[in-house]
Amino acid sequence: VKKMFALKAKSTLTGKKIFQALKSFNAGEFTLFNGGESCKADEIEVYFVDHVLNRNNLQCFSYPEDATYNISEDELALITAINDAEKHIERVADAMNHDPTDDVAHFFLPENAALHTLRKKGYFKTGKTSIDHHTIIDYRKKGLFAIDYSFTFCYFLFVFRHFSIIIHEKMPEERHTTRTLGAKVIANRYRTVLEQFDRSGL
Repeated sequence: VKKMFALKAKSTLTGKKIFQALKSFNAGEFTLFNGGESCKADEIEVYFVDHVLNRNNLQCFSYPEDATYNISEDELALITAINDAEKHIERVADAMNHDPTDDVAHFFLPENAALHTLRKKGYFKTGKTSIDHHTIIDYRKKGLFAIDYSFTFCYFLFVFRHFSIIIHEKMPEERHTTRTLGAKVIANRYRTVLEQFDRSGL
């Protein structure tokens, strides 16, 4: 996919390229899983969730397409807190003449009280009822990464203004310590793609 759409390390994922990719995918020009991938199709779930109007996933943009996902009260609280935190950072950064999209600004500027409280709590319940609570591992710039109590599934939440993307993925069958490191690598890959998606303006 990177080669098809000339996505280099320093390139920007624009809205035009995203729609070109969607059009090519619908035309069958490429698939998400081709047999050579280490990740199996039944080990990952990607949900585009409308957190403003109905709190359900948009099935036409989710994977698998026939799956239904309703965000939990904990997830809604996290999404609301993350949105409020971004607005808070923008206000403080503007007052201090900082770029609110800068990594340094997100590192040094204070969080809002709601997000701080949820992160301090450290765990939450998702809309996937077959999985117990998740432990928050990391949060940076609209993206939250967590692992379930059994160290079986990793979870990634990325919050946009009008919708969120939630990813559940089964972790590699390795030792717990190695699984955590591997899951962090996966989370960073998702974060890189979704930050580009965020900058595209969609």
